[in-house]
Amino acid sequence: MSEPLRNIVGKGLFWTSSGSVILKVLSLFTIFIVLTRLSVYEYGLVKLATSIIPLLGILTLPGITNVVIADIGTEKGCGRLGKARAILKNFFFLQVILAIVGWAIVYFAAEIIADFYKGQITVLLKVVSFSFLISPIRTVFSVVFGVYFRFLYKSLFSIIEESFKFVLIVFFLFFLSMGPVGFVLAQVLGEVLALVVTFPVFWRVLHPLYRAEDKEHVPLLYLLQNHGKWALFATYLSNFGRSIRLWIIKFILGTEAVGLFTVAQGILSNTKSLLPLGSIIAPIIPQYMEDRARFFMLAAKSIKYQMAGFMLLGVAMFFVFPYMLVELFPNYTGSIVLFQIILVALIPAAFTATMNPVYFALKRQKDLFFAMVFGTVLIVVFAPIFLQTFGIVGIAYEFVLTGAIFALERYRALRKIIPEFKISLKDFFTIDEYDKEIISLLVMKLEKTLRLLHRRER
Repeated sequence: MSEPLRNIVGKGLFWTSSGSVILKVLSLFTIFIVLTRLSVYEYGLVKLATSIIPLLGILTLPGITNVVIADIGTEKGCGRLGKARAILKNFFFLQVILAIVGWAIVYFAAEIIADFYKGQITVLLKVVSFSFLISPIRTVFSVVFGVYFRFLYKSLFSIIEESFKFVLIVFFLFFLSMGPVGFVLAQVLGEVLALVVTFPVFWRVLHPLYRAEDKEHVPLLYLLQNHGKWALFATYLSNFGRSIRLWIIKFILGTEAVGLFTVAQGILSNTKSLLPLGSIIAPIIPQYMEDRARFFMLAAKSIKYQMAGFMLLGVAMFFVFPYMLVELFPNYTGSIVLFQIILVALIPAAFTATMNPVYFALKRQKDLFFAMVFGTVLIVVFAPIFLQTFGIVGIAYEFVLTGAIFALERYRALRKIIPEFKISLKDFFTIDEYDKEIISLLVMKLEKTLRLLHRRER
């Protein structure tokens, strides 16, 4: 960690945000290709087949990856590379075991389905099943690049993977006319090819950790036996909260209202993904646990930068989104007012994005779980009241209010755990030398990238 912290954060923000923009563009091209080559029925088959992975999400241990990143980061920051290696090794073995179970369930279930359903769904399921076997390796790539602050490699890995998928989709759908099978096969092969191409870089980054002596015994179920299980519960509860809100909307206002809200919520999620500062600091914060002053400074600055970035994005999207929706999807113009209201939720989201990694670094996932319980209760209580009082815009009001109360409660709970952690309103309107250096670094990176692009055009 000889590199200055501001450089790590600045580079991480630049490369991750740039990668996110490129991925959005690739995604739009992919959607265009798919919708022009597949019928509505075929596209429905594809979505049904690929939905099997989130349905069996319990086998991918959602939430545990963040625990692993935090724990490895803490051990690495304290110089205990042997224990960090043991945690990563056990995590990988556990993922492999569960991945084999997931593959077997889906693959052989497809054989059973073949006896009742003669369509392409059985072939699609068999192809999709191999994603389970690839998942543990992809996850380890992401974890290693994260804990060693290789944000450029992490972004490039995602871009290479999506690029392979796009090229294969074009080849399979346009030249081989493989239909839904071609699309699903492109998804799986794209993941494999990306792993093969980036493996030399991954091995070079992993090598110091791989060579570390594993002297301390770490049980295989170490993560699940301790704080990791609370991260699992928190993830499940978070997903439940999002789902229950949609069902409340359906029961009170109908299915069309669900569609309008999910469009607005989806665009909000894509807006937030353009500034993924939370994912950048997640592997950094645990490695400064021993240096409390820098630990608190990093957390406070992250909230400040996340909020500033979200507010700028929010103002831009407030004007861009209505025009985009009217031009491209006129049937969904009812989502415009919902989106413009829920943009306010970007403010509390800035707190949430940073406080989650802090909870993980402190190994207080249990507190995070109970915070999720509180947030779910808020949805169940406020959603029916606001929907019945204000109609469809009521769900936007509830979304903002729930987000604000949820963020304040998490901040209060965090202050209780570490009383010395404090953020004042003045901090958000003050630019110190550290802020100036971060801004200067980002501007320098942007100018360098623009110069390279200009040279290529010439």
